[in-house]
Amino acid sequence: MASRMKDVVETETDVLVIGGGFAGMWAAIAAREAGQRVVLVDKGMVARSGPSSFIAGILLIWTPEYNKDEWFEEIVVEGEYLADQDWVKIYIDESYERYLQADEWSRKYGKQIFERDANGNLVRRQARSHIKTYCTIVQARPYVDVLRRKCRELGVNLVERVMVNDLLLADGKAGGAFGFNYRTGESHLFRAKAVVMTAGATAFKGIFLGMKNITGDGVSAAFRAGATLQNMEIFLSNTCSADYDIHGMNLMVSIGGKFINGLGERFMHKYDPHLGDRANLHHLALAFSREVMEGRGPIYLDATACSDADRALCRKILPETFKVYDQIGYSPLDRPMKWVPVPRGHVGNGGGIAINTSCETNIPGLFAAGDSAWKANNGSGGAPAGKAAGFAIVSGHRCGRFAGEYAAGQAEAPAQSEVIDAFKQARHTYVQPVLRTSGIDPDEVVRQLQDMLFKCEVFYIKSEKRIQDTIDRLSEMRAELLPQLHATDLHVLAKANEVKNMLLVAEALFRSAQVRKESRGTHFVEEYPITNNRDWLKHTFVQKDRDGWKLWAEDVPTPYIRPTEEFTTPAGIRRE
Repeated sequence: MASRMKDVVETETDVLVIGGGFAGMWAAIAAREAGQRVVLVDKGMVARSGPSSFIAGILLIWTPEYNKDEWFEEIVVEGEYLADQDWVKIYIDESYERYLQADEWSRKYGKQIFERDANGNLVRRQARSHIKTYCTIVQARPYVDVLRRKCRELGVNLVERVMVNDLLLADGKAGGAFGFNYRTGESHLFRAKAVVMTAGATAFKGIFLGMKNITGDGVSAAFRAGATLQNMEIFLSNTCSADYDIHGMNLMVSIGGKFINGLGERFMHKYDPHLGDRANLHHLALAFSREVMEGRGPIYLDATACSDADRALCRKILPETFKVYDQIGYSPLDRPMKWVPVPRGHVGNGGGIAINTSCETNIPGLFAAGDSAWKANNGSGGAPAGKAAGFAIVSGHRCGRFAGEYAAGQAEAPAQSEVIDAFKQARHTYVQPVLRTSGIDPDEVVRQLQDMLFKCEVFYIKSEKRIQDTIDRLSEMRAELLPQLHATDLHVLAKANEVKNMLLVAEALFRSAQVRKESRGTHFVEEYPITNNRDWLKHTFVQKDRDGWKLWAEDVPTPYIRPTEEFTTPAGIRRE
């Protein structure tokens, strides 16, 4: 095995983009259009790994026929005022600009991204949490294919099947990254003037389409390098079939799907009288949890009343999901299907690397966008629906543009000797599990992590004691299990390093949860059941220091809209 790990591939570029989903491809395109040499590296295949090709047909795009001020207010209010309000304004404007570009490229390449009606108008729907906003129905697979083709056309160098696990610093600046090809055993030394982190978030390998390789590699690498993480206690929970790894709830509720409990009650209007079954995701998760914990489970999704036209639309937009439905012989369109909340970590919402509106981090030369970053336009929840992928698109393009400008201002890449020393240390640490002759299989550690986290009383209905118990167990697992990880081949070696990254992000999540003394979004704590806008409209931050963890909170700027109430009760807990 050791003989397969001797080769080192060195690559020098102006801008290194890590992660090949929406954010990464848009970043690569923008940096290349800025005249910079660009390398785009992905753990899998660019345009295929990660959740970008599984956005279930929903994208929030503002167009001029809508009122900007109404959209701005809805996004800020539905995000419980936690969003960066300047980012929200940027998002509204630039979502339209990116739509125009993507539509032009799709026509050029003979692809259809955006669904249109018989008159050529965009097909719009009000899905989860839309009040005055509307989502646009899109086909995700053609979208990512168009971006990949554009990258190729512009001369972006695509490097695939390479897991980037560590950032390399020189003189305190980002100077490159260490990566490992889990098929060939080659180590990759990337040197760059600017590094863009778009490698996704952390989903803890839970059930939901496209989540199995979203393991926090980029966020962990940035944290270990000294990057500040923001609002890590805020995460996303979607809902999904209890038995099958699928997606598409958002589209289902937009065509009339409803949730019923074990008593046959349509219950969501008791928690959110206005939106009901189209409630915010964190309200759904908390409501589902309460229904089950109080004996009214299980929960079902019933979309049997939808029209034939909407059935055809669902089948067109959700081909992966309907392959599963066709195999089992039914779907929620045919009869109610058992449905559960699904923790998705920071995929599509919540915490990540702290960035400003230029996508800069606290490390010079390191930029972040998409799910690797704090989802600054979302606030406390992924509502209204469709702006998670939209943020990846908008922030990705901005990230590439500003990284390109930064790289253009650097005379050369950071000092080679310091970068090489960091590379050697990163490589040494990465390969340890495959050098051991025995130990613990990474899948066993993943199972233990999921068994601990994926409980209503741990992830959703927290208490101070359960938060501390979870932190203690995570610290124990990192100290005792990680040194015993054993990899039997190069593929398992990648999984071993994924486990390390997931444990680190999980601990950051729960340590941040100790800081926030209120309930907001998916962060609900029994001792603090109220959303406290008077004392706790704050961002939380976590950073590595000599003692391990540095945590603090700062007030949320509210330059345009302020909360109208000092205290509110989370809708997902309020049953009327």
